[in-house]
Amino acid sequence: MNFPKAKFKRARQDAQKAVRRAQILHEAKRQIEERDYSAVSIAHIAQQLGIAKGTVFVYFPTKESLFLTVAEMQFQAWFSLVSKKLVSISKKADLVEALLSSIESLPLMPKMVSLLHPVLEHNVQPSQILAFKIFLKEGVMDLGAQVDKRLSWHTGAGAQSLFSFHTLLIGAYQMANPSPAVALALENDDLAFFRLSLRPQLEYLLPLVCRNRQA
Repeated sequence: MNFPKAKFKRARQDAQKAVRRAQILHEAKRQIEERDYSAVSIAHIAQQLGIAKGTVFVYFPTKESLFLTVAEMQFQAWFSLVSKKLVSISKKADLVEALLSSIESLPLMPKMVSLLHPVLEHNVQPSQILAFKIFLKEGVMDLGAQVDKRLSWHTGAGAQSLFSFHTLLIGAYQMANPSPAVALALENDDLAFFRLSLRPQLEYLLPLVCRNRQA
C-alpha cells in the first residue's frame, strides 16, 4: 500500500519527537534521583543529551513543567504497583505494609511528592495543572475503591486514607532529608531528638491515618 508522502513524513516526525521527549524525561529522572532539585538544571540535562537548551523548552516550557511530568510518571508507576499489592490484602496491617513497601520499591516517589506543592505546581500552565490534578484524583479514587472493597470499608474511606498518606509522606520525607546545614547541626547529640528516618516514622503514623471512616 502506498502512503501519501506528506502523511508518512509527519508520522516519522511525530515518532522522532516522542523519542526525544522520552529521552529528556529519562535524563531528568536520572538527574533528580542523584541530586537536589535546586542542583538540577535544564542546561545540564541538554548537555548530557547533546542538544541545545532551547530544544528542551520546545517540549517542556519550564523546569517545573518538566519535573511535574516526571512526578506524574512516578505516580502512574505507584498507582500500578499499589493496585497489584491490594489484590492480596485482607486487613489494615496489610494495607500499611503495601504502602510502605511501595515507597521502598519506588524511592523517587516520596521525593517528588515532597516537591509537588511548594515547587512543581508553580510556573506551570493551568491546563497542565488541571490535567495533572484530574489524573491524581482518578488514580486515588480508583485505588481507594479497591481498598474499600478488599477491607469492607465505607465508600470513600480508602481514598481518604490514601490522601492522608500523601499528606503524611510530604512532611515525613522532608524531615528525614534535611538540608546539609541542618544535617550538620543534627550531628550534635543534644539534637538527636530531631533525627528522623522515613520508614520508622511512617510505620508509626500510617496506622493512625489508614482507617475506616464513617460515610
